[in-house]
Amino acid sequence: MKIAIRIFLIFSLLFVLAGAGCMGAGFVLGGSFEEVSRIGGEIPLNFWKNGAFRRIAVFSAARHTSGKSKSIEGTEGINKEGVSFAGAENLCVAVAAGSVELLEGEGEEILVESSSDVTEAKLEDGTLTIRDNWKGWSGDEPVTKVKIPVGYVFKKVTLTGTGGEIVAEDLTADVVVIEANASNIDMDGRLQAREKLEVKANAADVTIEQAAWVPTAILNSNMGDIDVTFEGIRNDYDVSATSNMGDIMVEDGDGESGHNPTGQIQAKSNLGNIDIEFE
Repeated sequence: MKIAIRIFLIFSLLFVLAGAGCMGAGFVLGGSFEEVSRIGGEIPLNFWKNGAFRRIAVFSAARHTSGKSKSIEGTEGINKEGVSFAGAENLCVAVAAGSVELLEGEGEEILVESSSDVTEAKLEDGTLTIRDNWKGWSGDEPVTKVKIPVGYVFKKVTLTGTGGEIVAEDLTADVVVIEANASNIDMDGRLQAREKLEVKANAADVTIEQAAWVPTAILNSNMGDIDVTFEGIRNDYDVSATSNMGDIMVEDGDGESGHNPTGQIQAKSNLGNIDIEFE
């Protein structure tokens, strides 16, 4: 009997230590008793269907995003009324949940509107940074609209998605960097990168309906797919393709001579696919 009691006590102590370790890890990631009880109360029995599993998966990432965002001096919460920004030379959009739409606007200022005040925007040193601070359990995922004046030209645009999606109409910049980690990015309008276009599809898809002629385009597909249609004809570009386990499809030329200076397209695929077309 004494041996059985000792074994019981040993296992009880191990479970207590394991629980304390998990709790400590949770607090290191920025959790709290209130938040744990809140997210636990939202988990339904059919959690696969209702997306509770996804909430749990993004819990840690959302907490880290929250800490970083709140530490930025001068960050403004954006609501339905919107906030206007003037003099932005660069645009940086980071999406962790919900959606961001880059649309054509009026006037001379950039207007940022959101369905939730978890969206934050800040203009500092000429760079307009827009990100969401959605925690994964507090209300609906934000829907943000960024209205950019017609003909507006940025020096650099960076679009990064770790969740949700980014959709854009016409967009012009000297340098455009697109990185889809866990969210699809769709450029429905005309994208003009006057000096360089760089696209990375890590675990999501990137679609560019109409890319203006660009001197240098670098396309990297790790696990996602990249579909790009470049203005011009095949003979306007020198294309280099390197593929490991993915496929790279490049539209064949028709023998017609190019009418633009030769652009450089570098395509590399690890697991995803890259589809390059011309028109």
